[in-house]
Amino acid sequence: MTELYLVNYLPKTGEKKWDCFRTASTYAGALDMSEALRNSGHKTRIQTVLICPNGEAHTDLDKAMETVNA
Repeated sequence: MTELYLVNYLPKTGEKKWDCFRTASTYAGALDMSEALRNSGHKTRIQTVLICPNGEAHTDLDKAMETVNA
């Protein structure tokens, strides 16, 4: 299973709509991107996405494991 990390941020425009800044293949890389955005005044969140061997994407480990074990 492959893990990807989405670095999401809330633009400073006042809109309450989260946007994806970038993806990272390592958690450390995602943390660096998130910190840079926070230092610029944005709120950030990192979301893990699991890519199963059949190409399905999941954000829930239990659901991903069901796909792998099926």
